[in-house]
Formats: sequence, C-alpha cells, structure tokens
Amino acid sequence: MSDHGFPPLAQQNCLNCRYSRLLDLDDDVRLCKRHAPTVLDSLVDLHASPDPQAQAIWPTVVPEDWCGEWGPGEDPFVLGGGA
Repeated sequence: MSDHGFPPLAQQNCLNCRYSRLLDLDDDVRLCKRHAPTVLDSLVDLHASPDPQAQAIWPTVVPEDWCGEWGPGEDPFVLGGGA
C-alpha cells in the first residue's frame, strides 16, 4: 500500500476497481460504470429499435485494463452496504 492507502499504480486496474462490474463469469469480461453509458445514436436505427436500453452501452473491459480513474474498494451503494 502507498502512503495514501491505495495499492501501487501497477495494481490499480479494472479487476479491483469499484466501478467495474462482472458481466460474464466464463470470460471475466466486465462493465465499466464510472460514467454514463455511451449512446449509440449513429449506430442504432431509432425507428427499428425504440427500446432505450438498446441505444446505449457500458464500455466493456477486462481485469488487466486501466483508465486512470481507478476507485478503491467496492461501491457500498451497489452492494447494499451503504445508506
């Protein structure tokens, strides 16, 4: 651990980031939920697919990925441990 309580930069990756959520147990593919989903307005025909969930996606990541916005620990609001 560093002086700030965070692991070294080399260990700050998607595997242990609070914004990363497991998507596929077989492939260890994860979703990054640091920011809002990306809207696919240029790729989706809105008339053919009126479902809003089909028009935006969360970025997919693997455990070794990193972005520079790593957050320590697990998000208590997602896991039910927060207020």
